[in-house]
Amino acid sequence: MDFFEAQRISKKKTNSLLIQFFSVVTFISLISGFMPLLFLHSQEEKTVVSGNLILFSLAISLIVAFIIMSVSFFKIKSLKSNPEIICLELGAKKIHSNEGNLDIKRFQNIVEEMSIASGVPIPSIYILEESGINAFACGHDIHSSAICITRGALQKLNRNEIQAVVGHEFSHILNGDMNINLKLVGVLAGLLFISNLGQNLLRSRSRRRSKDGDIVGTLGFVFILTGSVGAFFGSFLRAKISREREYLADASSVQFTRNPGGIIGVLLKIMANLEGAVISHKGISDACHMCISNPFERKNSFFSFSTHTPLRERILAVDKKFNKDLFQNDNLQKLYKSMNSVQKVEEKEKMNTNDDAKSRFEQFGIFQTLLNQDSTNEEKIKSLLFDFLKTKSGLLSSQDSIKFLTYISDSIKNFSTESKLNIKNELLNEIKKDNKFQFIEFIVYGYLYPALEPIDHPFNDLSNGKFKQYSLLLLSFIHHKSKNSIYSFKLYGKKYGELVPVEQLNYSSVLKALKYLRFAGADNKEDLIKVIKEMIYHDRNVSEEERLSFYTIAQILGIPKSKI
Repeated sequence: MDFFEAQRISKKKTNSLLIQFFSVVTFISLISGFMPLLFLHSQEEKTVVSGNLILFSLAISLIVAFIIMSVSFFKIKSLKSNPEIICLELGAKKIHSNEGNLDIKRFQNIVEEMSIASGVPIPSIYILEESGINAFACGHDIHSSAICITRGALQKLNRNEIQAVVGHEFSHILNGDMNINLKLVGVLAGLLFISNLGQNLLRSRSRRRSKDGDIVGTLGFVFILTGSVGAFFGSFLRAKISREREYLADASSVQFTRNPGGIIGVLLKIMANLEGAVISHKGISDACHMCISNPFERKNSFFSFSTHTPLRERILAVDKKFNKDLFQNDNLQKLYKSMNSVQKVEEKEKMNTNDDAKSRFEQFGIFQTLLNQDSTNEEKIKSLLFDFLKTKSGLLSSQDSIKFLTYISDSIKNFSTESKLNIKNELLNEIKKDNKFQFIEFIVYGYLYPALEPIDHPFNDLSNGKFKQYSLLLLSFIHHKSKNSIYSFKLYGKKYGELVPVEQLNYSSVLKALKYLRFAGADNKEDLIKVIKEMIYHDRNVSEEERLSFYTIAQILGIPKSKI
């Protein structure tokens, strides 16, 4: 899977969604203004009120457009800053590394395996107490992702099938589908708000005088009607985009697991399960397009408005030999019985799927307890972190340092906002003790930055002008750190501008540049990381400091599985 190509496709889909959204807003805004014009004009003298009605109509159109776009904008903005709120609103419980029964631990292990394989930071894990077989991913980027799975899926799917579910959701994370899904939630929130506003206006009509009541009632009726039109088009857009992305996620799941039988087994068991993929919480209507299968009651609905294609069609897309006509009730009954006989996870099942990576710390004194560490214990994690910082990484190679920092970062992600702020402040105080920002301090703070800082994502990508400005600063840092000849910069980085003198650079300014570059577009990030690699490889000798710098940069930029 090409991460950058997937991001580009996602960006095109998002742009297409926004264009269609603005078209729908324009259309229903004009309707909102035109309808009261017809209604009120028929009740007044044409020569007296014609001009006023036109102004009134234009005002209504502008107000409707402003309301829809404002509600959508603020909804999207709030979800970007805290995308996990979708899980919480559904009543899902966040699971930490030392919690849960064997089913949950098996799920955690599989998520960790997929995280290592894909180079994506471990997502937050949520469990939804529903008996249907379902799951979804939410978030804005790889640093803010979460995977929510139902209790029914954990109990009725075997390990290979749960791997397929996780692979499906990781596809949504890597393909940029989460960003599209957040915008879809925001778009529908704006369109539905108008309809809700109309209902409130109608309810208030009876409390007003007759003339005012007629105007309020008319507006209420208009808003309900136009809101319904908006919801109609919004639901159509959501269904169209969702169906296409679900096909892609199924295919990617096979690519991740190298086992088409996994995702096929999941889809077959959803068909056989008495509860299907149903999620009963009323809030699921906002997030139905995120789910691995349609979370509503099974019923015949007009295909264009279904967020998921029929299960048999999805199976056929993975297995061309699947005969959907022969797979009838008898087969479903046999499959249902097999679900009830899925063996429980045995105690001896390997619980630490990352043993190989973690065991490399055993040879180092201050890290020898890492394997038995409770990653939810804030004091222990802080102790490990500051012990590491004080050693200046002298005992570890660059790869071991990054693995350790990845462990710390994944642990910090699950801490409360207050705890993250405390760790950040203590880290900064430690850095400031000697009034000198050292390289290892830059690496530690930079690598942990995405986990420590709340998301403050702008509505649009970083502009090209700002991108070049911050890229130039970063490339100048790489040039001076690698100590290559000026020729390497002129060969690869000259297009960004003139080299910044070393005396004008410091770690604080480099971190600031990286914080902004995090929000650059996929094309710009791909080009930047390519230039950085070329500059580092120029002398055919990659130092430990260059490796640490590269992995920290890739971490902040949110580029998975970047190697050097």
